[in-house]
Amino acid sequence: MTTTDATKAATLAALPRMTPRRLLRLLTHWSTPSAALSAVQAGGASVALGPDEPKTAALAREWADAVQPTMGAVAPMLLRRSTRVLHVGTSGYPIDEGIDDRPGVLFTEGDRPDVFDRPRVAVVGTRAATPHGR
Repeated sequence: MTTTDATKAATLAALPRMTPRRLLRLLTHWSTPSAALSAVQAGGASVALGPDEPKTAALAREWADAVQPTMGAVAPMLLRRSTRVLHVGTSGYPIDEGIDDRPGVLFTEGDRPDVFDRPRVAVVGTRAATPHGR
């Protein structure tokens, strides 16, 4: 099975202790998910994470060890579920790069693969809203 950039982006997203901010840093530091995953696999993730990340060397080693088993689990699941993976840098990625805290990867499933090609509305909420937020 060929491993696409989408599968590699999904693998990065599934690594232990990955956060949206860390994932976005990895995907924007390297030109493609393939390059980012190769760097992570070689133990070089700390280069993209930045000085404000605690214990980057330990995290980089953890991710390097987790790449192969994670990809081994992610790839068949994406195929089985017909999951579409959109990541920063692809033409179908719907979020403007001017938004600093955008997710690096989006997953879609279902019979509407064009969901991001049409006008849309997002509702953002919380399970523990403050009195002011209510």
